[in-house]
Amino acid sequence: MKTGIVAIVFVLLFSSFMVEGGYDVVDVAMEGNKLFVGGSGPGNYSRIQDAIDHARNGDTIFVYAGVYKENIEIYNMQDLTIIGEDMENTVIDADFNNDVVSIYYSNGIEIANFTIRNSGQSYYYSGLEISYSDYCELSNCKLENDFHGIIAYKSDHNKIKNCIFNDLQGQSILITVNSDYNEIKNCQFNYANWTGTYVYKSKENKITDSTFYGCDTAITVYSSPNCQIKGATVYSCGSMDSVSVFIGESQNVILQNCNISKSKNTALAVSQSSNIFISDSYFVDDVAGIILYKAYDSQIENCTVSGSKYSGVSIEYSSRDRIIDTVSRDNGYHGILLYYSDSNEVKNCELTGNTYFGIDIYKGDGNNDVRCCTIRENKACGVYLFETKNDVINYNNIIDNGWGMFVNNSITDARYNYWGSIFGPLTFGLFGDGIWRTKGSKANFFPWALAEIKQCYADGLQNPPEKTGLNSFFKREPQGKNFFGDETPFFIRKGFLQKIP
Repeated sequence: MKTGIVAIVFVLLFSSFMVEGGYDVVDVAMEGNKLFVGGSGPGNYSRIQDAIDHARNGDTIFVYAGVYKENIEIYNMQDLTIIGEDMENTVIDADFNNDVVSIYYSNGIEIANFTIRNSGQSYYYSGLEISYSDYCELSNCKLENDFHGIIAYKSDHNKIKNCIFNDLQGQSILITVNSDYNEIKNCQFNYANWTGTYVYKSKENKITDSTFYGCDTAITVYSSPNCQIKGATVYSCGSMDSVSVFIGESQNVILQNCNISKSKNTALAVSQSSNIFISDSYFVDDVAGIILYKAYDSQIENCTVSGSKYSGVSIEYSSRDRIIDTVSRDNGYHGILLYYSDSNEVKNCELTGNTYFGIDIYKGDGNNDVRCCTIRENKACGVYLFETKNDVINYNNIIDNGWGMFVNNSITDARYNYWGSIFGPLTFGLFGDGIWRTKGSKANFFPWALAEIKQCYADGLQNPPEKTGLNSFFKREPQGKNFFGDETPFFIRKGFLQKIP
């Protein structure tokens, strides 16, 4: 009879568990035997590890509120569930020794509703280590005062959701070396000393709907193809040597529906990567907005970059990239900079109110295509070309800039633009936007549009603009081979490649 009463009380209590901060109720199927830790029930264990040692595959361990000073190890088990009474008051404390919780060679382990704290304070220790283990889940937990938060090593299909990471010394989450198909969802990362989430040499991982505040770096995806960053909010991250979000030596990475603001360095830096898709995101009041460095066949679509101290979007030593339907305005240097970059496309963009140039094409092999853009009220110049050739600047509204276009030792096709006047660019800035050419430059600007272009299609006013989206973007075939120079990147501080484990 007592056993039945205890079981009924447990079910009622379990059904009412909530987590502070508005997270969802933990819903875990109760199968196998039920073991209890803490509390005053007969036969309850006093240590979590003792309950684990006596559990079998498929069992559930319920842990009453309390501070449990121990290290937890789960080895070679299947489908074990460990549930704390509540996140704030059910604490696993390693007392600064080793990993707090370790999962080795196990599958289907679920842990929820704990504070996990005080791991060993060196590079080798973490709040939770998952090694050679798949389909595990950590939810509604808080990790604090650990060196690293979570390390997943050669572990696939794991989930980390509704967790909080506070002021950790190393990586809050490190997904490393062949750890694939993992998901981080709806987590909070506060003041990570190294990185909020670092994905290293692992594929098909997802970071969704998570918040990063005051981290040295919010997210790094390095040598990790086919990863996704969606719905991230990144605020006041970065440092003198670290960018807020970094994607390096990776392919087919998606960054979508993100909001990155107040970065202390570059908001998003992409280096030596290809087929990176950046869309529907905001980059506001950062030191610099987006930098693509030695990046190929990548795309920025439907983004807004504003208020950067330096340039809004910088494409450096790169080719075959596309910037489409993007706003880059009120930045301290340029709206868009193409620096030693060729064969790129800028279409249907709004480049307005920038301190220097709306778009600056600086050296390189040229063959860039700028069409159907609004280039307005940039203080120095709307379009600046320096030692470049065969760039096409067509069907743009170039209005109310310092100069409409400055062609410096360059060759360009600048036909079909509207220059703010029916007289085209021949007014020398007296009314409308003029064009200035240095000796040896060639700019073909006739014919020009006689009125502001209200509807513009990127192929020359004939067909609607191509809305690529994700599906058609990844169907594109890369053109040619990548090239790598040895020049110093522009506006990227030395050391931005981050800490690689």
